[in-house]
Amino acid sequence: MTKLVTGAEFSEFRNAINDVIDTFHNFIVTHCKAEQEFDRWGEENEPSTTIKTDLRCLVEFMTESEDKETKRTEEGAEDIQNLEVSFGIDYLESVGMMDPVTKEAAFDRAKDYFIYESVVYRLIGMVADGPIDTKNALIVITLKKEEKDAT
Repeated sequence: MTKLVTGAEFSEFRNAINDVIDTFHNFIVTHCKAEQEFDRWGEENEPSTTIKTDLRCLVEFMTESEDKETKRTEEGAEDIQNLEVSFGIDYLESVGMMDPVTKEAAFDRAKDYFIYESVVYRLIGMVADGPIDTKNALIVITLKKEEKDAT
């Protein structure tokens, strides 16, 4: 059986996808990584520092969710509780946001949070998407609005 797409063609596809990502991923989401410290007994303390990193992405308000906190518009219902955010994997690698061992985005679901338009969101889901040959092109995360000030 022959291969329909060669390695060079996969490379062309990946370059084209990265061009699209570079063109349309123009929103900024701030990733806030809590740096955990341990006391002299090896127990975790409250995070004492937070490292904030601005990341380029594509942001989409979800059309419906199970929480059903929606805003009605002429175009239909818009979920105002959850966001779906897409990052290019090659971009995340270039800014050091991919774990080199697991090849997953270096987001801690329990401690990290995101800020978009001065609203704080928590990570509730993450999936790799857009397979091209042996590597995905996107990381898509789902964020839920949190009742917390963006300070």
